[in-house]
Amino acid sequence: GRYEIMKKYMPKVGSLGLDMMFRTCTVQVNLDFSSEADMIRKFRAGLALQPIATALFANSPFTDGKPNGFVSMRRYMKVPMWSFPF
Repeated sequence: GRYEIMKKYMPKVGSLGLDMMFRTCTVQVNLDFSSEADMIRKFRAGLALQPIATALFANSPFTDGKPNGFVSMRRYMKVPMWSFPF
């Protein structure tokens, strides 16, 4: 199914593609908006709050039982592939 396809694809997105696939998870938030301006305001608020959520829940300093040098390895894995230019 989906994971077999992703296992073949993820190594193509970077050296941490499979790590990102198997060692991370996320919470999805769906927000209603009444206008484009309202959507932009909510999107920007979400972007501003994301580092705070990462800091509050940073708890992945080990990879394969060894220190990895990060407080949040999950955040490090996602930045190179999914960062926004703004």
